[in-house]
Amino acid sequence: MIFKDGSILEKNVELVLSGAMKVLGCNSASLLFIDENQGFLRIWASAPRDETEGFEQTSRLLGFVPRGAVVSLDLLRKSFLLASYRQKKIFETSNISDLVSDFLPEQAQNVLQSFIGQLRFSCVPVVGRDGIVHGVILFSKKGDRPFSFQQRMLQIDYASRLGAIIESEKFSEDVEQIRTRLAGMGEEIPYSIRKVLDTGKEAVLALDGAQTIVSVNRWAEEMFGKKAEQLIGSPFEILFFGEEAAGKVLEARIRLQTDGHMEMRGAMKREGGERFEAEISGVLTLDEARNISGAIIRIKELEETGSTPEVNFQENLVRSERMAFISEIASKLAHEIRNPLLSIGAALRVIKDEFPDDHPLQEELKMVINEVDRLDKITKDYLSLSRRPAGRIEHVKLEEILNEAMRVVSVNPVSSGIEIHLNIMDSVEILGDFDALKQVFINLLMNAVEASKPGDFIECVLELDSKNNNVLVKILDRGEGLEGKDLNMLFTPFFTTKTNGSGLGLAISKSIIESVGGFINLLPRNGGGCEAIIQLPVYRF
Repeated sequence: MIFKDGSILEKNVELVLSGAMKVLGCNSASLLFIDENQGFLRIWASAPRDETEGFEQTSRLLGFVPRGAVVSLDLLRKSFLLASYRQKKIFETSNISDLVSDFLPEQAQNVLQSFIGQLRFSCVPVVGRDGIVHGVILFSKKGDRPFSFQQRMLQIDYASRLGAIIESEKFSEDVEQIRTRLAGMGEEIPYSIRKVLDTGKEAVLALDGAQTIVSVNRWAEEMFGKKAEQLIGSPFEILFFGEEAAGKVLEARIRLQTDGHMEMRGAMKREGGERFEAEISGVLTLDEARNISGAIIRIKELEETGSTPEVNFQENLVRSERMAFISEIASKLAHEIRNPLLSIGAALRVIKDEFPDDHPLQEELKMVINEVDRLDKITKDYLSLSRRPAGRIEHVKLEEILNEAMRVVSVNPVSSGIEIHLNIMDSVEILGDFDALKQVFINLLMNAVEASKPGDFIECVLELDSKNNNVLVKILDRGEGLEGKDLNMLFTPFFTTKTNGSGLGLAISKSIIESVGGFINLLPRNGGGCEAIIQLPVYRF
């Protein structure tokens, strides 16, 4: 078990948390370890250790020191902490009850709130490259204003680095157990097993303020071919290859002191001078007086191709946060634009009615009104992006949603000459917002129609996956397809391949589908065309 009190890992984690506090301007940062098999949560490491405002009063109220406390998950069923862990998402609140759930009665929660004052909390999952959640960081800051977009990006960055450090230590522990077990059996470790044990190694070093190495893990010894005593006390610069060594160390130092963290690639060297490429990342650390004391550095050797396989969890979380930020800005702009736009449109219609139908200005006024309507539609899309995707969750029949969406699309003049067939294999009931889901299928069907030409055939298939308790909806067309298009950008807000598109239709659709626990993707079809796949959890069938 790597989460041991007094371990080097605990010390390194607390140094990272202290650095995160300074960079983010937080009151505290704590790493919470969650074990769902055993059914408990433990406050394992925190910064500062004991000095948070209201610490003594809080300890007296709870009857124990919060740091190191163990809480049953049964009492945290509604807690944002458990939700962040399970859903791999950031949850933010100013309400203490959202954190403690059923752990404290309401009266005790009110007393605790008065002790600690008004704070804003952010729960950030700590996920390793293997996609395993190792815990949750709980950040707090004074006041009730939400954390800024930049602060949330930094929270994700610090959580990612902690995940890598924890994962490296866990991997080291697992490897030692395997080696010991095989040695105890009196057997030589087969090559195939050695190959597995040699993957995933990441060197972790601690530096002091002068960029001198003060601590290393065993993978650092193996990576550089030196014993810990040879590395400790040496300047960080000796690990880099050739003339770029001093420049790389200076770059790392500047990035750490300006941003609190850094990530870069560089050429490093083993004992004997062998060169290898590595991915280097680090975070700032603080001493007990909250002064900069050094850094924790993680080094990952890259494969010969120059790339390393990554679980894209951090990218997905960053993308999600970026979309939330864009949504907020889009909403404000849309509100500011739409109100005068509606007034302009109403005034133009009044003016148009003042002229006879055969007046030469009628065509010009009609054109301007159509453009105002088009702008109004775009602002509606922007507002849709910022709203919660599922406003009215209820039991709905998926075939009814598909039938209504198909009727709406079929009467659109753009669909003229294009056949749309609905193939429903099963009657399915799901949980969702009827109107929001209908809009998703209207968007997808219209995309298929706009990509097709008269005489083409579009098929919408609904089929049940009873084994996984899911339902699949597939929309297949033989249109222009996705060839030459960046598939990774299709669901990105404001990205569009259409001349008059807003780039929000697919982004909104993805948000709606994911809000009800579903999945959406677009794939190219063999022989041309596109296949839209929507997977939704079944409520009853």
